[in-house]
Amino acid sequence: MVIRLEELLEDFLDMTTQSAEHATVPHRLLEDFLGRCVEKLKALAISVMNQWPSLKLRVVDGWIENVRPGYPNDSLHYEGRAVDITTSDRDRSKIGMLARLAVEAGFDWVYYETKAHIHCSVKSESSQGARTGGCFTNEGTVTVESGGRKKLSDVRLGDRVLSYDTGSDKLVYSEVIMFLDRDTTDRKQFLRLGLSGGQVLTVTPQHLVMRNKPNGTDQDVEAVFAAHLNPSDQLLVAESNGTKLVRRTLLSSELVLDTGVIAPLTSVGTIVVDDVVASCYAVIESQSIAHFAFAPLRAIKSVEAGLGAVGRFFASPFSSSPTNATSGLATNAVSDDVNGVHWYPKTLYFLSNHFIPSYLLYDQ
Repeated sequence: MVIRLEELLEDFLDMTTQSAEHATVPHRLLEDFLGRCVEKLKALAISVMNQWPSLKLRVVDGWIENVRPGYPNDSLHYEGRAVDITTSDRDRSKIGMLARLAVEAGFDWVYYETKAHIHCSVKSESSQGARTGGCFTNEGTVTVESGGRKKLSDVRLGDRVLSYDTGSDKLVYSEVIMFLDRDTTDRKQFLRLGLSGGQVLTVTPQHLVMRNKPNGTDQDVEAVFAAHLNPSDQLLVAESNGTKLVRRTLLSSELVLDTGVIAPLTSVGTIVVDDVVASCYAVIESQSIAHFAFAPLRAIKSVEAGLGAVGRFFASPFSSSPTNATSGLATNAVSDDVNGVHWYPKTLYFLSNHFIPSYLLYDQ
């Protein structure tokens, strides 16, 4: 039987007693929300009515679009993956049985958040989840070696962009060799980081950002999840048109919804976005492990560039056609227009769940 999306939402709202402000779901995220929680809620609502025929399932809080005081930045409510529930009569003596019914309905996590309700959530089913990488927004900008700035949505393979060499602690230009993730139309949650120098970096919570180790020297630099940054942390910033590396204090961190998910990978594994030094990696809180994992890919790109240089050497006497001297065959090897998570990092994200210690993985 085929059920229209709007009809499914109407059924969902009929079987709950949400307040009006929580009962409105924007159409652009309607399908995503329904795909994550509503199937479990519908099953639970039926169980509730079977257990207590005169009662209905009551959703205290469900999907939340805008940042709300009292909710952490990484709350699953912002992704439509969590609900706080009770019975329609709000009888606290029924909470224990309701939790059991929620587990049987298929929720992945169920626990007593307060004496008045239980919290239920589900694992991610799309690229919105934490284990599928971190990104920047369309509007993020980078400095290119040829001069000027580019929006990340305009960056292409072979571009040489301002980056950071972790070995020498210096700013360098490095080639973009692939996009770990690229979807200019996707909308997801980001952290907006405000720094003392006026810089603002918008990045996903699970993305790595470079900071000075607390109580360390300027040479003691580490990569940490954006969600793990603390006020007063010293972040690395490029000033004077990318010629000067300084430290600026983190003043604010707020959760926002924005459009575009773009994660370029440079040869050195770092990138300067909106003048703030960030890693190209996410999910694993170790710059060295993440960079090592992409060594085979960098080797392949080096071979491609070498073969391209040889080809251009022999072809140059016979052809006047311009070639891309910067990236060799790499520019033609992978299309700039491919959307979504690249198969290589997607494979690494899957393997990380089995071979990387859990304390190094980002977990919501």
